[in-house]
Amino acid sequence: MHRYLIGLLQKHGIAEQVTVVHLLTSEAEAALERGDVAAIAAAASAGPLLQAKGYMVIDEAINHPDLRGTSVAVATEAFLTKHPNLPQKWNQIKQAAVQDIQANSEAYYKFHAEVSGYPLNVVKVSYPIKQFPKETVPKQGRQLLEGTKQFLVSQKLAKSDFLLNDWIVP
Repeated sequence: MHRYLIGLLQKHGIAEQVTVVHLLTSEAEAALERGDVAAIAAAASAGPLLQAKGYMVIDEAINHPDLRGTSVAVATEAFLTKHPNLPQKWNQIKQAAVQDIQANSEAYYKFHAEVSGYPLNVVKVSYPIKQFPKETVPKQGRQLLEGTKQFLVSQKLAKSDFLLNDWIVP
């Protein structure tokens, strides 16, 4: 969300006019309600809930594919040395889960709603089935990771540039 927010502010030429503060998701809505902040960047699932409470949505990451996030699973080299088969098994389980989600989307949505506490309609809007790739590292995910890496380097949030391949277990 940080990358999305900073990128959006930069795109609109107002990054220098805005003070950005880090808030945990659990604190952000209360700060907005109290008027402590003028706006917040909310996670996908929080956006529809906030909108339902009357807050205006001023932008969505879906409108800026270059600023969208992605997720990865990470492990230390020490852990991978002790468990060398984990990446292969992890990916097999992930692929099976994605196939099951795609084949049984209504059951997935019901399960997600139950465990997250979010209403079913919010889960459906926030987590479209097409967002779950079968590939281990899909092309779009790699592009998003590369963009995130470039952002981290440009903001000096990463000590130096690096090759993504050095972080991806084959």
